[in-house]
Amino acid sequence: MIEQIKKTKEAYENLMFEIDLVPLVLKTNNLFHTDLNNLSVKNYKAVVDIQNKHILSVVSNEYSLVTNRLAVTWAKEIFADIFGIDLKDQLVPFKVINSARKTFCHIDLIHQEYSPIKIDQDSWLPLIRITNSYNRTYPLVFHIGFVRSICSNGVIFQSKTLTFRQTHTEIVFKSGKSLRDYFPNYYSEIAKFKTIKADFLGYMNGLYKLHIPFEKINPVVKKVLSLKFQTEHPSKIFREKAQQAEKLYNELINDLSITYSKKLENTAYCALNVMTDLITHGDIYGCIPGFSTKSPILNLRVIEWVQSFPLHFSKKDFKWENYLSN
Repeated sequence: MIEQIKKTKEAYENLMFEIDLVPLVLKTNNLFHTDLNNLSVKNYKAVVDIQNKHILSVVSNEYSLVTNRLAVTWAKEIFADIFGIDLKDQLVPFKVINSARKTFCHIDLIHQEYSPIKIDQDSWLPLIRITNSYNRTYPLVFHIGFVRSICSNGVIFQSKTLTFRQTHTEIVFKSGKSLRDYFPNYYSEIAKFKTIKADFLGYMNGLYKLHIPFEKINPVVKKVLSLKFQTEHPSKIFREKAQQAEKLYNELINDLSITYSKKLENTAYCALNVMTDLITHGDIYGCIPGFSTKSPILNLRVIEWVQSFPLHFSKKDFKWENYLSN
């Protein structure tokens, strides 16, 4: 985990670049429209990476720019209010996923000194994920999740989120106010998170009791994540790439299944760790095309499975062939 934090620090710092909303002005070389030259564009502004002089997007004047740095400040407030602790700068970046142009990002922060949550022999730490964008891909959203301290697998509980819709003017966010000032129902929203630790313990302990045969882990993972490799694509180049990706995926899942089943036996909890390993380190494994944009939906599918699988498994008529074919 210490190594993971060290690796993440540089990626995290790269997302803290200076950004601002800049007025737009028309430029034209058309001799028939010289009256348009230097004309101010009144209703729109550009979101600009000041350091690199890159325009990341064009937005209306109603758009509120919330910088990644400010989002981190607010995340620390939320984390402290949920878990009732004094952070003292102990909330550190643990995982970062971002687009190549840094137009959107997911930043996971953990508290290293927090008392671990114990599930059998496992230890988990709470984390808060910030999702933010500079091109309207995502609104600013805060999620609470947990990370397995032994192997750094993370899982986000998508069912409980604090979403900030960017509808105010950008001037508001330069005043240094607390996030609480923008949410009339802030404390009622925070109260919803108070049960998340108990919910997490309940789900994880339940998965520990459910047996999944080793040979079913791969098809379960593929079903849950809805992974489809277009190995029959009419394009030979596309087809060969899909075949290579599927081969890499199968080899990886087999290795992960062997590793986790030795420690966690053939249980639903073992299958969960295979899934969370895959989506936590998907940017490194490289077997899921477009992983940076798919990461949130993959996590959501895992959480839906965590909540629904015990119900399916407990039915008297449960059969693997039926479950995996649906």
